[in-house]
Amino acid sequence: SDLGPNFVAPDGGWGWVVCVAAGFSNFFGFPVLQQFGLIFRDRLLYLGLTNTEITTLFNVNSAISSCSGLFNGPMFRALTFRQVAVLGSILMTVGLFSASFSYSFMTYLLTFSILYGFGLGISMSAATLAVYTYFKEKRRIAAGIQWTITGIGPIVMPYMAAFLVPAFGVQGSVIIFSGIAFHAVICGTIYQPVLMHLRKHDKLRAMEEQGTALIDICEHCKISNRKNIDQHLNKLDDDKVPACENIGPDTPMLSDTIEGSNNHKEENGIQEKLGKQDLTNNLSMEKTESQKCTCSAGKENGNGIGKTDADNESEKSLSFQQKIVAFFDLDLLKDFTYVILMLGLTTANFAEMNYSLLTPFILRDYGFDQTQIANTMALLAVTDVCLRFIVPFIVHKVAWQNKTFFAAGVLAMALGRIVVAHSRSYYTILVISAWIGLGKALRTVFMSLVIPSHVTLSRLPAASGLQLLFGGIFTLAAGPLVGKIRDASNYTVTLHCLNIATFWTVISWWLEEIYRKRKKKATSEQTAS
Repeated sequence: SDLGPNFVAPDGGWGWVVCVAAGFSNFFGFPVLQQFGLIFRDRLLYLGLTNTEITTLFNVNSAISSCSGLFNGPMFRALTFRQVAVLGSILMTVGLFSASFSYSFMTYLLTFSILYGFGLGISMSAATLAVYTYFKEKRRIAAGIQWTITGIGPIVMPYMAAFLVPAFGVQGSVIIFSGIAFHAVICGTIYQPVLMHLRKHDKLRAMEEQGTALIDICEHCKISNRKNIDQHLNKLDDDKVPACENIGPDTPMLSDTIEGSNNHKEENGIQEKLGKQDLTNNLSMEKTESQKCTCSAGKENGNGIGKTDADNESEKSLSFQQKIVAFFDLDLLKDFTYVILMLGLTTANFAEMNYSLLTPFILRDYGFDQTQIANTMALLAVTDVCLRFIVPFIVHKVAWQNKTFFAAGVLAMALGRIVVAHSRSYYTILVISAWIGLGKALRTVFMSLVIPSHVTLSRLPAASGLQLLFGGIFTLAAGPLVGKIRDASNYTVTLHCLNIATFWTVISWWLEEIYRKRKKKATSEQTAS
């Protein structure tokens, strides 16, 4: 994630392949979690597990997936999103395959809840980071495509589960689903490093900046920068043919070849310039590593190059608590806007998730039969998935912030739930389900864009991870409260309570926006005076 402040995303080319692969990665990984009750319920009851234990397995899986976000910051600093995606996909596969041979609550907890849950969590984080690294201006469209493909799963997979379980049993079905999950490994390998797909002039500019910096720094810093320079050179050596995204349908191939030749000559010149720095001498490197930094550039570097003895002593004097804060990027919690966004996302998503879980029970309580319930939920799902793909193209030129679109989506869903709470007409519920599907599409597409719009790309893994962590903790804490409200009242009161969470999100974001604008205005006036 350390691509520098001037990094320009490709916004196309191989990024579209990454976008589709990210969608299919979620599509392959989610089925068993989404169809948990349909696949496992009868087997778990046969093994003697109580309803509380069955619910615990599902909730722990969701909590582990969310809490895996705590490790996003340090994990993506050490590994690329491709490595994390492959690791997560393998953990998902191993967890599901092992779950097929489980015969007790503890083994299901270890395999399905912990192993599969953690793998699913980091796989989703890697897919999201890969898409957001490849796209900036077209990020909305990319997110729409990714989540449209993901949304096909809840429509297709129930029919597959209904066919597989009677034909192969629970054990055979879970083994088959583990094979499906293994396809996510292939998707993960498609997340190539974004530097491989930058345009030629962006690569050359990066090398020129590195070369210019090397001229004015000391030998200690030259050695420290050697790995980064060699990485750029190796990528350029392997890239002697013009990048595919630079070749349009009307571009003459001959001119591309000539341009590629000129670019290669320019690269050779830069390589010659850098080669004069004598970075390949191993003996010189060993000697220089023992020296201290003597240049001003190194001392101003915040990445650990050229630190003075005072800086090193300061690092050693950090308390354990301060080291934990730095390791997990917990200083993000000092950002008031980020905290408000995180709280709003969590509460709004909590309300939507609980409504989705309660919908069949609500409609059954209203006296609807199975066919009517299935038709209502199918209409909502189809509307949601179709609009996920269409919405980014419609709103592409609308000058609203991503959080504004998200707020509009959850507000539309809340208004729809008000009608559901007081209507018993089948056809009215059908129309409102389509309306809620529209709001859900807006929520799903822009939910994943709110945090990336506020933080830099380098801090995105930690920021998204903390949001997932808080979401998991909040769900575990507030989830039982929804059941208690229902037991003490009825579904009408329960739906209104869920809407309170949604309205709190919209109001808190609106107040934060007013506060931030006034503070910015006051700062500007103070500076001007």
